[in-house]
Amino acid sequence: MVSSLGHKIRLWIRAALSWDSEASDLPPIVRCSALMLEWFRRLIGHRGQDEVIRGDKLVRELLVAFRTRDSSRLARLWEDVRPDTLMRIDSCLRLSNSKFVDGWYEFGPADVAHIAQEPHAWALLGLAVSHYNGYARHAAVERLGSLGDGRAIRFLLLRLNDWVDGVRRSARTALERYLSPDYAREWVACLVSVFALESQHRTDHADFVKSVSSLLRGPECRQALLGGCRVGQRRSRLACLRLAACAEGVNPTGLFRSSLSDPDPSVRLWAVRTFAARKDLIDRHHLGEAALRDRSVQVRREAALQLLDTLDADAAEAYLREMLRCCWTRMSERAGRHEG
Repeated sequence: MVSSLGHKIRLWIRAALSWDSEASDLPPIVRCSALMLEWFRRLIGHRGQDEVIRGDKLVRELLVAFRTRDSSRLARLWEDVRPDTLMRIDSCLRLSNSKFVDGWYEFGPADVAHIAQEPHAWALLGLAVSHYNGYARHAAVERLGSLGDGRAIRFLLLRLNDWVDGVRRSARTALERYLSPDYAREWVACLVSVFALESQHRTDHADFVKSVSSLLRGPECRQALLGGCRVGQRRSRLACLRLAACAEGVNPTGLFRSSLSDPDPSVRLWAVRTFAARKDLIDRHHLGEAALRDRSVQVRREAALQLLDTLDADAAEAYLREMLRCCWTRMSERAGRHEG
C-alpha cells in the first residue's frame, strides 16, 4: 500500500515538474499532464478527457479532419457549430493532451505556419486555437489575425479570455483588425460570444464589448444587424434586438412589430417590456393585439399591464372585458379540441 502510494506521488511530481508554465492553460495549483489526469481518473472514477473525446462524435470528426489536413471537410463541420457548442469543443480540447488521434498531441507552434498555407486555413487554425499548448494557441491566434477572413472572429473571441496573458493580448490585437463594417455579418453571428464576455472576469472586457456594440449600431451595419434580428438562435436574435433598439436609423415601431411575430415567447416578452416604455413611439394597436391574442400567457399579461397604464378608466374597463371574452373563447376552443 505504502509502496503503491509512493509510486503515485513520484509520478505526480514528475508530471507536474515536466509541465511548461507558459504553455499551460491551467492555474499552477491544478496544472497537470496526462499522467495526473489518468491518476485522478482512476482515483475518483471519472472519465478522462480522452474518453470524453471518444464519446463526442463532433469533436472526434474535427480531430480526424485536422489529422488528415482535410480543410474542406473541417470547414463544412464548422458551418453549423453554434456558439455554445464551440465553447464546449474548446473546453474539451484545451484541457486534453489526447493521443486519440495522431497529429493533435504532437502539434506545436512550428506546425502553425504549415497549416496556414492550406486551403480553408481558417478552419484548421480555428481548431488549433483550442490546443492545450499555449505556444501553439498563441501562434494560431496571430495567424488568424493576419488572414483577413471574418470567419476567424468567433475563434479569436474564445482566446480573448485565455489563461495565458500573451494569448489574450494577441487575440485582442487580432480582433481589433476586424472591427470594420466589412465584417458586420460575422460580428452579428458572434454577438452571443461577445456579450458572454461581460460575465468573464479574467480581465476587463467592457471596452471591447463597447467597441463592437458601437460598430454594429452604426448606419453601415444596420442591414446586417436587422437581418440578425430575424434569423439564428434565440439568444442570437435577442442580442441583435438589444443593439438594434438603440441603433442609428432604426425605426423602433417597425422593430417592435417584427419582434411580436418572433416564434419564441421570450423574445416577444423582451420586446413588450423594452419597447412599451417608449410610449410615444409604440403603436398602441399592436400592443393591444399582443395583450389579447399572443400565444403566451406571460406576454399577454405583460402587454396588458403596459397598455392599461396608457388608458383612462372607461377605456381600461372596456379593454378588460374584451380580454376576459378572448380568454373564455380560447378556453372553450381548447376544451372542444380535448372533447373531440
